[in-house]
Amino acid sequence: MFEQFVRHPRDRERLRGTAYARGLDALASYLADRGHASSSILSYGRVAAHFCRWLDTRGLPLRAMREDTCWDFIHKHVPRCSCPLPGALSLFTIRAVLGHLLIILRGGSRMLAPSLTGSTAIERAIERFDVYLRDTCGLAEATRIYRRRSVRQFLIAKFGEGPIDANRIAPADLIRFITQRARRCRPGSAQVIANSLKSFLRYQQLLGRCKPGLISAIPRIPEYRLATLPMVLSDAQIERFLASSGPSIVSKHRDHAIVRCLVDLGLRADEVAHIQLDDIDWRRSAIRLGDTKVRRAAVLPMPPTVGRAIAIYLKSERPQTADRAVFVRCRPPVGGAIDTALVRRVARRSAALAGLKGSLARPHALRHTAATRMLRGGASIKEIADVLRHSTIDTTAIYAKVDLPRLVAVALPWPRSRS
Repeated sequence: MFEQFVRHPRDRERLRGTAYARGLDALASYLADRGHASSSILSYGRVAAHFCRWLDTRGLPLRAMREDTCWDFIHKHVPRCSCPLPGALSLFTIRAVLGHLLIILRGGSRMLAPSLTGSTAIERAIERFDVYLRDTCGLAEATRIYRRRSVRQFLIAKFGEGPIDANRIAPADLIRFITQRARRCRPGSAQVIANSLKSFLRYQQLLGRCKPGLISAIPRIPEYRLATLPMVLSDAQIERFLASSGPSIVSKHRDHAIVRCLVDLGLRADEVAHIQLDDIDWRRSAIRLGDTKVRRAAVLPMPPTVGRAIAIYLKSERPQTADRAVFVRCRPPVGGAIDTALVRRVARRSAALAGLKGSLARPHALRHTAATRMLRGGASIKEIADVLRHSTIDTTAIYAKVDLPRLVAVALPWPRSRS
């Protein structure tokens, strides 16, 4: 199969029988299994062949492929590329191809020789840390993603490709890393980075590999949770958001059902992605959420608007698949369950069609909007907390700030000066 990707005869003979050829064949089988068209497989394969030739000229085996290797290829080689028949040079296409290759290599695909699979010391440490976060701390995948990313960036900055020794981490390393990144993000994001490093150091202390008291060196990020108002959509904006549709959208019924789940139920993006067919009780008009952020199952009443949108999607648009997820992909891999990123893209696309920008285009703004609508409809804070599945009612208290009519009723008159 790799001969179709490598068009230059000399390159074809040089790569024949090598790990590069096996990697290209594995990529072709991987893409075919995911339902990609033959034309897409050919285009992706030629990009991968271009990358393999570049690795070969540098004397690097395919198993040496890392994120930094991909970065060098994309940002250093491609802009100055003079290779014969290089294939597509679109950065979007190249990133997609290299992402598929990384999945194959790190997944230990049986289509590849064992020598092709491998991982750096940092990746192995991140994998063990993720097991601790999942099994010991009980954190959801959405939270673990942020912690893995922050810890990975810190370990790369500190140790590079060398071995990891937590005893070599000094307070200055922690302060330097957090302060550099705090300049480029909001206080809440900086606090996420700090909490991620605290969690990693606790894990290292549990293993006896970290100096005691090192956690206290992490600077505290000042953040006032109730200092700002949550971003919410007005009634007119909600109507435009729900009515948003475009001629290029091939899954308009699926997208509309997803948007209904976000607006009418206030679901998180990952909760929408993990809804299963068996979770919907049509007779009782209820929906069960088994994969929530607080790792507790919940049963919510399903509004008629949500049920009607899901039913239309299931009857008229959902492709035939053995996957039990309600929302599945309409593009390769066709029939596979959608992920959280796709839910976010649906929300952003609908917001763009409705003329909404900035924070209003984020799925969490729809969660705030759902809470605000319930509050204005007469629901209590406790009832809102139950629907949104907050672990503490303090989290829900932020929504009280947007109920301006009730706040006006309890506000004291502004003091006037006596002349």
